[in-house]
Amino acid sequence: TLSDLRAYLGVRLFDYMVPTALVPLAALSLTAHGKIDRRALPAPERLGAERSRSERLRVAPRTPLESWLAGVWAEILGLEADTVGVEDDFFEAGGNSIRGAVLINRLQQQLGEIVQVVVIFDHPTIASLARYLGAEHAAAAERLMAVRGAQDAASVGVAARGPRQVDEAKLAALGALVRPLGPPTAGGEKGKNPPALFVLSPPRSGTTLLRVMLGGHPALFAPPELELLTFRTMGERRNAFSGRDSFWLEGVLRAVMEIRGGTVEEAREFVAECEARDLPTRDFYGLLEAELGDWMLVDKTPSYALDPEVLRRGETDFAGARYLHLIRHPGGMIRSFEEAKLDQIFFRRAHSFGRRELAELIWTASHRNILDFLGRVPNERHHRVIFEELVREPERVLAGVCEFLGLPFEPTMAAPYEDRSSRRMTDGPHAASRALGDVKFLGHGGVQAGVAERWREQLDENDLGDPTWEVAAAFGYPAPTGRVRERAIPARRADRLGAETWPAGSEAPLSFAQERLWFLDRLMPGSPAYNLPLALRLDGCLDVAVLRSSLAAIVRRHAILRTTYADIDGRPVQRIGAPGGFPIALADLSALPAGRAEVEGARTVAIEARRPFDLARGPVARGLAVRFAAPAHGLLLRLHHIAADGWSLGVLVRELTAAYEALAAGKAPVVPPPALQYADYALWQRGWLAGERLAREIEYWRARLSGAPPIALPTDRPRRPARPVQGARRSLTLPAASVERLAEECRRAGATPFMGLLAAFAALLYRWTGQDDLSLGTPVAGRHRAE
Repeated sequence: TLSDLRAYLGVRLFDYMVPTALVPLAALSLTAHGKIDRRALPAPERLGAERSRSERLRVAPRTPLESWLAGVWAEILGLEADTVGVEDDFFEAGGNSIRGAVLINRLQQQLGEIVQVVVIFDHPTIASLARYLGAEHAAAAERLMAVRGAQDAASVGVAARGPRQVDEAKLAALGALVRPLGPPTAGGEKGKNPPALFVLSPPRSGTTLLRVMLGGHPALFAPPELELLTFRTMGERRNAFSGRDSFWLEGVLRAVMEIRGGTVEEAREFVAECEARDLPTRDFYGLLEAELGDWMLVDKTPSYALDPEVLRRGETDFAGARYLHLIRHPGGMIRSFEEAKLDQIFFRRAHSFGRRELAELIWTASHRNILDFLGRVPNERHHRVIFEELVREPERVLAGVCEFLGLPFEPTMAAPYEDRSSRRMTDGPHAASRALGDVKFLGHGGVQAGVAERWREQLDENDLGDPTWEVAAAFGYPAPTGRVRERAIPARRADRLGAETWPAGSEAPLSFAQERLWFLDRLMPGSPAYNLPLALRLDGCLDVAVLRSSLAAIVRRHAILRTTYADIDGRPVQRIGAPGGFPIALADLSALPAGRAEVEGARTVAIEARRPFDLARGPVARGLAVRFAAPAHGLLLRLHHIAADGWSLGVLVRELTAAYEALAAGKAPVVPPPALQYADYALWQRGWLAGERLAREIEYWRARLSGAPPIALPTDRPRRPARPVQGARRSLTLPAASVERLAEECRRAGATPFMGLLAAFAALLYRWTGQDDLSLGTPVAGRHRAE
C-alpha cells in the first residue's frame, strides 16, 4: 500500500527527502524529446491527499476533542475541515515531520503541557490522537473542551500502574537491556581529540538549564543533545534514529548551523556526507572541534550515563576530558520524567516497567554508573553540580563551574532568559521545531528556585526503593526515617572488561584509609611503622618452588598485592599491575649450630621485617624463607598496611595453606575468584562518602574536636617535638576475680569488656592529668561491609 511504501522510504531516506504525497500513475507523461513532461503531472499534494483518503470511507468527528483536532489538522495541512475524517492518516493527508512539529507545538500551547513529537508518529489518526490525549492529558483536554472526557486509558495501551518499588533485580534487568557498545571502528584518525566538557546526568535533571547557562560563556559552545558518543560511526547513528526517532538527529544539525552560520539544508548536506562516508563519531567530534577553534565543546546527552562503556569513551576519545556531574533529587527527576512522558522517547528498548518505575531505575542506574566512572578519573577533571543549588544560587554555582574550568565567571551565564542570543541555541533547526531537551524551557520565563521542590506535592518519598535512597544519601539528600542503608558494593562486570575485572594498567582511587597511609609514607619516608609482618614456624620438608607458585596464585587472585601507588600532580592513584610472583628471599642457616641458627634467624627476620617499602615502584608484599636444620623452617610474609590489615593476614594464611597443599599434591588450587577486589571497595567508598555527606561528617568532627586540649601527662622531661617511631609494650595479668567483676559490671551496663577497659583507662588519665576533657583514639577495623 501507499502507507507501506511511505514507511519503507522513511527508514531509508532523510525526512526532508520523503515525499509528502505519493501518486500512482499508469505511465509518466513525456515530451516530444522523450523527457518527463513535468507540467503534465497532476498536483501531487492535493491529488495524493485526496487519493489516500478516498481509500477509506470518511468518518466524521464524534466528540468535541475530535472536532477540534480536525480543525487544527485542516489548518496545518491546508485542507477543508469538512473533508478531514477521524481515521485519516496525518502523513497520508500531506503531513511531514515539520508539519508534525507545528501540530505538536499547537497541542502544547493549547493544553499547557508537554507533548512529545513522537506522539504524531505513534498516533497518526485523529481518533487515535484523541484517545491518547484523553488518557495522558485528560485534565488539560477537559479544560480545553469544557467537557468531561470519558476515554479509556487502556484503549491506547497506557499502563496505568501504581508505584512499584525499585530493587536490585529490576536494576539488573534494566542493565541487561543496554546493548554493549561494539569495538572501536578501524581506520579512524590517530590521536585523541582536544578536551571537551561532558555533562553527565540522567534526563529531566536540569540539563537543559545548565547547558543554556554554559552557552552564555564566550569560551563554551553548548549545543543541544549531540547523541554521538553512543555510536561508533555516523552511519550507525543515522540508522538508529530513523522514522519516529529522527528528531534525535537535530542536535547535531543545530550545532553545525551555529558553527558554520549556515542553513539547515547546508547542515544536512554536511552531516549527510559524513554519514555516507560512515565517518567514525570520534572523527566527527574532531571536525566540530577543529571548526570551533578556541571554544570548548560541551556535550550534554543524558543517555550516555546508562552505559558504562559509553562513559569510558570520553576518556579514550578525548585528551583530558572534563566532566560536570549534575545531580537532582530523585523525586524531582521522577516527577519531571512523568510530566514529560519521557518514556515515549528516551529509553528505546522494549520493557515491562511502568513510567514512574522506569524513571527511578534510570535515575539510580545512571548515577551509579557515573560515580563508578568518575571514581577512575582524576579529581581535578570532574566537578559536581547540585540542581537545587543551581536554581537557588546560580551565580555561586556557575562561578564554581568556571573556576573548575579555569575560566573567568561571566554574569550573563546566570541570566539565560534575559540573553536570548543565538549562541545559547534554545531554538531548533527549523522555525517550527524546538531545541532538544526541555521543550518547555522558554516557557518558564526565568530561573525559579521553587521548581526544585514542587515534586513533593505529588510524590511520596517512601515510594522510592532502597537502592535509590542509598545513592541519594551519598549525595546528601535526607531520606525518610529508616530508609538510609548503604548499598551493596557492585561487582565488576567481567563480561564488559574481559576475564580480568581489573586488568593490568587499570587505575582506581585510594580508599580514605589508603590515602592516610600514603600521606604518612610521604611524611615519613622509609618508616617501617606500617609494615605488617607475619612470622610462621614450619615443621617438615618445605618445597620453596611450590611455595613460590602458591604465593603467585594468591597474587593473581588479589589485585591489591600487585598494586602500586602513583603520584599524579600530588594526587595518589592505585595502579594495578600484571599478575606476577610474590618475591621470596631464602636464608639458609642449616649449617649453623641450632642455638646460633635460632639467634641468627631471629636477627634476619627482624631486619627484614623493618625494611621499608617503595609504594610507587612496589612490590608491597615480600617474603623470607629461613632454612634451619631439617626439618625446621621459618617463613616471614611482610606486607605494607596499605595493602592489608590484621584480618587480611588470616585470609592469606588460609589461602596459602590450601594452595600449597593442592600444588604439592600435583593439583590446581580450587579457589573461586573473588567477586570484589579492594579497588571496588575504594570506588564504592568514594561514591558513598562524598559531597554533602562527606562535608557533614567533616564538619561534625571539626566541631567535636575544636578546642580539644592535648593530654598533659606529668613526666620527668618534656616530649620531643617530633614523635619517634620507637615504641615498647608493657604486659600485665589481671587477677581472675577482677576480670570477673569487670565482666559483670560491663554486662550490667550493656557494654563490652573493651568499653569497660577503655573507661578505666580514661579514668586513670583523668587522675594523672586532672583534665576532664580527654581525646582518646583507638584503632578499629575500617571495612564494615561483608562484601
